[in-house]
This record gives sequence, C-alpha cells and structure tokens, in this order.
Amino acid sequence: HYKGLDKSRRLIEQGYLFELGRRDREEKHPRFAATAEFEFELLRGGPPPDMSIAVSLITHLNSPDIRKLLSRLRIFVAKGHMFFPTFVHSSSDADNDNPEGSSSIATFRYKFDELRSLTADLGGWELADVSPVWHATLRKFAARHPRALRHRMLRFTAV
Repeated sequence: HYKGLDKSRRLIEQGYLFELGRRDREEKHPRFAATAEFEFELLRGGPPPDMSIAVSLITHLNSPDIRKLLSRLRIFVAKGHMFFPTFVHSSSDADNDNPEGSSSIATFRYKFDELRSLTADLGGWELADVSPVWHATLRKFAARHPRALRHRMLRFTAV
C-alpha cells in the first residue's frame, strides 16, 4: 500500500497521474491527503506503513515543525517503522543561520548533532545517520544530479 501527505493538492494530483502507472495504482492502492499540518490521521485505514520517505522535507522546516512532524508521525505508525528524511547539512559554526518560519522556498540547514538534540526528548524514536548509503545510491542511480549529494539522510526508527 502507498500513502502520502503533501500540503499541495496539485502536486499530489500530478504525482498520481504522472508518477504512478496504472499497474502501480491498482496494486498499491495509493491514498493521499493534502495537509500542511502533518495530519497523518487522514490516512487511517488499512495497515500502517512500515516505512516513510521524505526527500528534502526537513530542508524546509524550522525546529518546532520538525518536532511536530515527528510527534504526529509517531502516533500514526507502529513500533519498528522507519522514517527516512533527507536534509541539507550545515557547514556553518554559527547558530540560528536558518530562517524563522518553515517555508517551501526557504532552505534550512542542520548539523546531525543539532537534529539529535532537537528530537532527543520527544521519545519514541531512535536516530541514525545513513548518509553513506544514501550517497552511494545517488552516485549509482543519479550520477547526473550531483547537487543531490549535498543532502544527507537520517533514519528514525520507531521504538
């Protein structure tokens, strides 16, 4: 089964029509919801997902919204669920270089340790940096998109 959230209904519709073939639509029974508030309960019904992927989502979220995302996702998923978001790694030593509010056009950069401390008190998740595997995959399958290598990947495992 295939479930997804996006704040843009138009992007959901385009993905459904142009990314999923007829066979995928028949076999995966895709369900989508348009929401900017991480309302995973809109996707209830059927088995809970055992994996989630969010390419570049954290790149557009401030700290409070990352915490909201993880808190709401944890309520929706079962123990053992793995969430794989990507983010742009910060090379700056300065704090608070990020914009104030989450935005689809702003870029937020984080250090791994910053994300670990940001989420440590939430409970319900174990965090790991799986960037080496992500980068090896990109080099193999997306060699013509080297900018993608600026993203790192996390694995949050529901505990």
